[in-house]
Amino acid sequence: MKITDLNFDCLASCLQHLDFADLLNVADCNEQLRYTVRYLIAPMIKGSTVNVWLRWFMTTDFLLNEKGLYMGVNLKFCLQFFRCCGHLVSTLKMGTFEVGPIDSVKCDRIVSYVNEYCSEFLITIRFMNCPRDSLKGLTKPFSKVETLVMENSFPTGRKLSELFPNLRKIKLDATFDAMTFPDEFYTDHYPLLEHLTFFACPREQNHKKLSLLFLSNPQLKSIKSNMW
Repeated sequence: MKITDLNFDCLASCLQHLDFADLLNVADCNEQLRYTVRYLIAPMIKGSTVNVWLRWFMTTDFLLNEKGLYMGVNLKFCLQFFRCCGHLVSTLKMGTFEVGPIDSVKCDRIVSYVNEYCSEFLITIRFMNCPRDSLKGLTKPFSKVETLVMENSFPTGRKLSELFPNLRKIKLDATFDAMTFPDEFYTDHYPLLEHLTFFACPREQNHKKLSLLFLSNPQLKSIKSNMW
């Protein structure tokens, strides 16, 4: 008799004694086991924030508590999690609180996992100090994302309005890293956008560019900026 010969209730009863990492290992075995693992993991993370820290100082690959799931850049764990549970993730934070050298290869891979497994389900995203060009792996439309926060981070390759066509709230802050934004950002139209927070580095503080942004998005209800 194989474990997969058990009915769903018996299988769930057996697997519920495994820890989070072992559940993800089991989910890699086949679709039946993955379905059961998803059932067990859903109450743990659904509605919580998933945090991917590009600088990780803990001895374990992850931390799961009442505030959410925190993980480092262990590619195996990240792939297993997003492949199994990407559909459960509605809020994602990714990056680091400090600007500095980061393993850009691992960052690129994790971005590709988010693109592959979460694009249809995310509602809120926050990118913090992600390496330049690391977000080029975002290629699918994230059609459910309504709130986007990018601190010293900006995707390249596709227009922001194509990646996030239904944004209602954007916060951009590039004051620390002196990042510049492409001209198309200022002329692009975000049809549902209502609230914009925009803090640019000094060399980017161009009132003419800001006026283009206003003209392209007359539906805006609130604006905060250091470009007045």
